[in-house]
Amino acid sequence: MAQLRRFDDSSEAQLLVAKILLSQNDVSGANSALETALSFDFTVKEHPLYLLVQGKNQRAKKSFAEAIKWLKTGLASQGLSSSDKVSISLELAETLNEAGRADEASDLLRKTVAEFSGTSEEGRLITAQADLALEANRVDQALEILNSIGPSEMHYLEARHKMAEIYLVHKKDRRKFAACYLSIVEQKPGVDSQVQIKES
Repeated sequence: MAQLRRFDDSSEAQLLVAKILLSQNDVSGANSALETALSFDFTVKEHPLYLLVQGKNQRAKKSFAEAIKWLKTGLASQGLSSSDKVSISLELAETLNEAGRADEASDLLRKTVAEFSGTSEEGRLITAQADLALEANRVDQALEILNSIGPSEMHYLEARHKMAEIYLVHKKDRRKFAACYLSIVEQKPGVDSQVQIKES
């Protein structure tokens, strides 16, 4: 990171710094790096990362209408990578939900999950969909969403782990909590399963 910061005159390096800081939830630092990048290349304003950070900043200020505008502009960007599209969609869904537009947030997530079904991004989206249902106190719906992921699917471990957490925290059901981890071991025997059980 320190080596990247030395390239103060490179907008590409500053975009990379911003991406790293954003992955660490340092929105302020990411914004600062983007402003530096912008001072060297005005087209940075059109970069999906810039639009995502601006949306996050507006959401943090509870300026939901502005945040939604920035994020929708980001989704309409040309050459949007799958990862950027998912990140912006998740941020937009969370913003819509906070703005009291839960139905729109759910609809957006449903469409995005369908678009990225079978990809490496699917797990992140399904977890977000379950989290949205939990925020609306629809615990059974969250469990149903997570239960839709079968043992042969890539995100099975993640879904079962989340289900176990819901059973323990929201349902106070230790038996079903344990059953989730037992199903992991039965379906996916190996080191990863054992590590998850020990961590729980």
